[in-house]
Amino acid sequence: MADVFTQTVILGSSMGCIRTSRCSRRKRRRWWEIVIVVWEVTVVSEIIIVCDALETFLDGMKYKLRLKNSLRRRFSNVFHWYQVLTVLAQDHISTLVISSWKDGAPVDQPSDYLRSWCPLCFGGNNWRNETRDSLPMPDVIVCIDVCFTQKRSANPRSATGSDPPNPTPSFFLPTDDVKAMEDFVERCHGDRRQARTSRAEPDEDSYEEGMRIPVSVLNGCGDSFIAADEKREKASTRFFTDTGLMALVCRHDHVLWIANLTSAGEKQHYALALLDWLFKHIPTQMTIGLLYDIGCQLERSCRKWSFLDDSTLSCIAFAVAVFHAYGHQWLCQIVYHPRKREGFSLSDGEGCEWLWSFLKPLIPSLCVSGSNQRLFVLDTQIRHLDSKSLQGFGHWLHRRWIHCQSKKNDALDRLHELELDKNMLRVEWNVRNS
Repeated sequence: MADVFTQTVILGSSMGCIRTSRCSRRKRRRWWEIVIVVWEVTVVSEIIIVCDALETFLDGMKYKLRLKNSLRRRFSNVFHWYQVLTVLAQDHISTLVISSWKDGAPVDQPSDYLRSWCPLCFGGNNWRNETRDSLPMPDVIVCIDVCFTQKRSANPRSATGSDPPNPTPSFFLPTDDVKAMEDFVERCHGDRRQARTSRAEPDEDSYEEGMRIPVSVLNGCGDSFIAADEKREKASTRFFTDTGLMALVCRHDHVLWIANLTSAGEKQHYALALLDWLFKHIPTQMTIGLLYDIGCQLERSCRKWSFLDDSTLSCIAFAVAVFHAYGHQWLCQIVYHPRKREGFSLSDGEGCEWLWSFLKPLIPSLCVSGSNQRLFVLDTQIRHLDSKSLQGFGHWLHRRWIHCQSKKNDALDRLHELELDKNMLRVEWNVRNS
């Protein structure tokens, strides 16, 4: 209720209606209309029941409504544009606050967009970590995952046109940028195929340029995962216009950007488009740890087809999400398992699963909604999830700190019981990973 009350005060003050004694009757009436909308926000989950009950009551009083569900539709329309208004008001206030101190802010910092959505990842001034063994130590950790259950029918309810767009900021990547990345990937495939026609196929025990595991291991991982097969159809484009979502979330499960999928399979250009947007918002020296179900295949493609230049690749530490790591080859696990990669700590790369679980109740309604309405509802839900999580960051840090210390003490106790020299163990570990 605190957030709703704050929004009401902001809207009322912008209309000059807080001091009702000096308001005109028309302004005062508008103020109470907003109060009614705020009340609707607090009971939005029960609005259908309330409208049905009110229509039944009016019908018993011999007040006939011309259209069925007219009250529900009117309230839904009012609620939609009230959400648009509150989002624009919050965005305007954030812009004013940021512009007031932007002149004195450091230049080599993440963008205001990233700093506002996750201050724990991007809000600090000292974000640099050390670089060891010629491998980048991640300054921030992000993960990518795909959900093919968030689809939209090709022609919901026999619609003849598209619904109007909403004038609000969105987590979704622009369609033109995703298409541009898709065209870039196709050009890279064509250029590299022509250059490789005269070359023999690499030996299975050889190493591709820049990779630390043999070709046979990479091929085995690629055959083990459906996600690695871009040609595998996971959602029919005949029946669905939008086939799924691919999200980029930070270490603290905050959504940074989302790509709307329109292809039948899990194409790599969606992940590359998300990474491209991330690098546009961070300093050139910042390194990221990327957790992805098929992180080994993504790195292989980036190096093999030159999707990313060497300077960008040097700023990425690829790893595999924990719950999918054991489906990879053993040599791949040694290199890409986050528990075996320095700098990833206890990050598991499964933050997107929390997001998909939170959005799961929306699947039936969004499957038959308009294109822009679907994106707006997803934006609204994600914005609510991030704001709610932001309020609990203190408890989150306290809980994770206790968990981390417990894991650390348990590991030290086990090492002490072995009575082995730590230097000898480090040498054995380095030999095993070499």
